[in-house]
Amino acid sequence: MKRIVEINIFNFKAYFYPTTIKLDKGENLLIYGENGSGKSSLYKSLDFFFEQSIGREKTKFQANVHTGSKDGFVKLLFKDVDVLNSSQEESAAYSSTAMIESTFAPFVKSTARTKGFLDYTNLLNVYFNKKSGDNLFDLFLDLLSDYVNKSYKFTMSYLTSPLLSDVRESERLVLLVVNKSVFQNMYSFIKLNDSNMQFASFSCLETAVNSMRLYNVLATNPDYMHEYITGGNFSLEVCENEISEKQKEYNKGEEEFSLREFATGLGKFNSFELKNAAVASQLVDGNIFLGLSCGNELGEDLQDEVRKSMIGAYLSLSKHNKMFFNGGIDDTLEELEDKLYAKFLEYIKKFS
Repeated sequence: MKRIVEINIFNFKAYFYPTTIKLDKGENLLIYGENGSGKSSLYKSLDFFFEQSIGREKTKFQANVHTGSKDGFVKLLFKDVDVLNSSQEESAAYSSTAMIESTFAPFVKSTARTKGFLDYTNLLNVYFNKKSGDNLFDLFLDLLSDYVNKSYKFTMSYLTSPLLSDVRESERLVLLVVNKSVFQNMYSFIKLNDSNMQFASFSCLETAVNSMRLYNVLATNPDYMHEYITGGNFSLEVCENEISEKQKEYNKGEEEFSLREFATGLGKFNSFELKNAAVASQLVDGNIFLGLSCGNELGEDLQDEVRKSMIGAYLSLSKHNKMFFNGGIDDTLEELEDKLYAKFLEYIKKFS
């Protein structure tokens, strides 16, 4: 069993001078002391060490503010310790500094991904959660909102990068405008949902998905782009039909999320062609209520439509973002996608 047998810290928060903590047999360690004695600094130094091993930026090296120097390190010495027989086998030391990236062993990276670092602020958020109702929905909505913001920056950076230097300026501008429409409407969809204006939000989502469909056609087919710019007989549905005819047929049993089918369903719902229970619950004297709660909770039928729209919004945006991956995905966005996908699976398990 690998245990920490020595901790070396220099110029990290409270530890402005070199400090060594020895645990020769890999003992468990309980830290206590007065305020300002360095307990939190030790905790944060260990958190920093393991976070750096997997390239995360959550915890950055925090040099002591009084030294005037950014140089410093957090170094851990590990040994294979047989607790029962008190025998030890030397293992390598791994350090992480403010200036130098170190190569970490697999077991250090594995520990980083399974560690449980919780400070009092995390614990207070658990016990004094101010949100009421369905927290899973709120968490998914928060992640989706963050995903929209980061995706917008990533996609717009790609469209303005030298990678598209061979694309005509007029075509680049068209792609920029269409992509901007995607994210403006996605952002409005989330904000209107948050304001209990569900039917207005569904319209924004429909516009966003149709913009994704248009981007997909224009970005991958120069002939369609020319038709669109010159004002020819451009039809999005005709273009999509021609593209689908050229594509290979999917193997039996395989399915792919369709932007077109999702947009069509949203269109039928928004035009009240589908007068289901969610619509009926919002009728007041024969007039549609637009999902405004007016202090009342939304009906379960309408909440189901909101949940379906959230799942569709996530799948649509995830598919749209794949159009930009040839520019190299942003690491922060990739990590957020992993979190959102995990929450997505949890979300559909609960509500499916």
